[in-house]
Amino acid sequence: MPQDDSNTVQSKRLRGKYVSQACVQCRQRKLKCSGAFPCQRCTLRGQPCHFGHNAGGNVTIEQPTGNQILRSTRQSPSPALQLQRSSSSSVEARLGRLEAKLDALLSARGDDTFRSNASSEAPPEATEDFQGDTTFEAPLSALNANLESVKAQLGLQDSTRTARLSVSSQHESQDQQITSPSIALSEPVRGLRVGSRFLPFPSPRDYSEYIDFFFEDINPCHSCVNEAAFRQSNKKLRRCIFARGDDICFLALNYIIFACADILRNVEPVQQPLPCPGWNWFLAADSLLGKRKLSGQADLCLIQFLIYEAFYLMHADKSSAAYNAIGIACRLSFQFGLHNQPRWDQRCDPFSIHMRQRVFWTVYFVDRRIALSCGRPYGIRDSDIRVEKPAWLHDKALSPGHPLPPSDPDRSAIMYLICMAEFGKLAGDVWDTMFAANGDTFSTEAVAILDAKIRHWLENTLPKIPLLPSQIPLTQRHRRQQLLVDTRLFHLRLLLHRREMVSLSYNATVGLLCGNLATNIVRRLEEHRLEINQPSSFRFHLATTLGGAILILATLLCRDLTTIGLQDRHAIFSKSFHTAVEMLKELAQVLRAARRIADDLDTVVNSVTSILLRSSFSPQNNIGQLPEGTFDNFFPHTDADVANLGQLPESGVSEMGGQTVESTFNYDIFATLDSWDSYFQANTGDPGVPWI
Repeated sequence: MPQDDSNTVQSKRLRGKYVSQACVQCRQRKLKCSGAFPCQRCTLRGQPCHFGHNAGGNVTIEQPTGNQILRSTRQSPSPALQLQRSSSSSVEARLGRLEAKLDALLSARGDDTFRSNASSEAPPEATEDFQGDTTFEAPLSALNANLESVKAQLGLQDSTRTARLSVSSQHESQDQQITSPSIALSEPVRGLRVGSRFLPFPSPRDYSEYIDFFFEDINPCHSCVNEAAFRQSNKKLRRCIFARGDDICFLALNYIIFACADILRNVEPVQQPLPCPGWNWFLAADSLLGKRKLSGQADLCLIQFLIYEAFYLMHADKSSAAYNAIGIACRLSFQFGLHNQPRWDQRCDPFSIHMRQRVFWTVYFVDRRIALSCGRPYGIRDSDIRVEKPAWLHDKALSPGHPLPPSDPDRSAIMYLICMAEFGKLAGDVWDTMFAANGDTFSTEAVAILDAKIRHWLENTLPKIPLLPSQIPLTQRHRRQQLLVDTRLFHLRLLLHRREMVSLSYNATVGLLCGNLATNIVRRLEEHRLEINQPSSFRFHLATTLGGAILILATLLCRDLTTIGLQDRHAIFSKSFHTAVEMLKELAQVLRAARRIADDLDTVVNSVTSILLRSSFSPQNNIGQLPEGTFDNFFPHTDADVANLGQLPESGVSEMGGQTVESTFNYDIFATLDSWDSYFQANTGDPGVPWI
């Protein structure tokens, strides 16, 4: 017995050193883990556990005694378990090496402006700061993998495995759709890692084209982004491969700008079954923000994003989604305190104050425009506003951290923003008086008062706002903005009289007023006919304004004007009508909204055209012999309220207009019922809104 004890003590002294089976990162942080299964840290982070033996010196180990063999026999696992552990460790090691190679390749693909990583793994703060829906995907994947091995040992069947595979395939297909740009770019896109996903980002050349178009065409008419601050923030974003948590809103703003640029620059023929241009950029922006839009915590960047999201949806002719997007922007403006300038932080510098004013009044104008177009209440009341108008500053001379430049009305686009704010105020008065639930719709006195108010602003206030430069040459932007202000207010005046005009019960005064406004609109827009095939945001205004003018001219041409003494204006109205229809058809070839407007007015145009042809052969055969109201059904948008707008069709049989209509809409063609495609690619067949 004493000899055995001495042998045991001697064997303990000669036993080898403790060999750590922990992964490399756990050993560096002095955490204990077993190499057989992933450690807790690697499991929570959703990454493979890289474990291995420490590179220690060679240790000579004596032959074990009987007691040691007995203890090792009790503690050693079965051969099957050892084989499983060795196979799992080899697979995890291979996955780790593949991930390292992938990160190294992505780092090597970046140009000199991109930031190179010292290690192949993402820094912890790069993924931990992003609190999106993908934060918990990796831990669940690791947990499910461990559960699968345990269930396999116990001989259990997983009935939900097939369902999980189908859901994962849907997510993969959606991610694949997001990561592919909507148009053919001149250079391949590079990947930008956000959380556990890789999202596309344009090459430097394509990115420069996007941003240049945005600040030359889009931002001057919606002046809520400063160019110097935007480009300065983008320099930091373009140099990195991983997006931090505070970059999410700004990255989403970039994506929605790319979407707006794509849908406005597109001059290819419209292909209706395909998604709108810029659709995949829109999906990427929407997937980035997720629930941030509904969190109630806002900053200027998120509000700027919502403005241009509503702008994109409006140009995609998705009125309900645009109305909801700008509605969220209104509520976040209240929560952020943009509506009350005296309550702003005293530490705000002049640059921040100026930008807050620009963002708020842009939200105000876009909200009033979309709300009146959709026939729904606006989101910001005038009684809740205590914000000054921004100064007439040139945006290119403005930069953060520097004193404000002097006023420059010749180069500034702020005068147009002020005009649109006044337009929004007048549009709110039109809604409150004419189309609100308590409004007096058929009051001719209210219509006359509002029309006089708009005319007074056009004749007395507008000339005092220097929209056109006096010291520098006139540019295309100046001409377009002057035309936008005039024709939008003309269109607003036509909206006041549209119900009376469509009823065909108008008198000579109203008929002459609306006829002159419509012909004036067509004459002004015809001067820009060559711009129909040019990439710009101006084409959308051409289409919507022409649609309103065509509707009013049709009401004049389908009635016998001799009864109200306007027969001498018939030739002028007829010429303007044909010109407007031709321009709208040209726009419908390259613009989705124009095609929808042309489809809505197709019955009206065909009826009026046949009437004009018949009257040209037989002047005594005119439409005045028919009773008034016969053509009411030919005119869509009789009321500004489109209550059923945006409803999805359901499969089955429904009644519409006293007739039985069978719907063949099938949701099974979409990946999920909650996908954007199920809302935006469905054609309900209802007329759209009369955009203003």
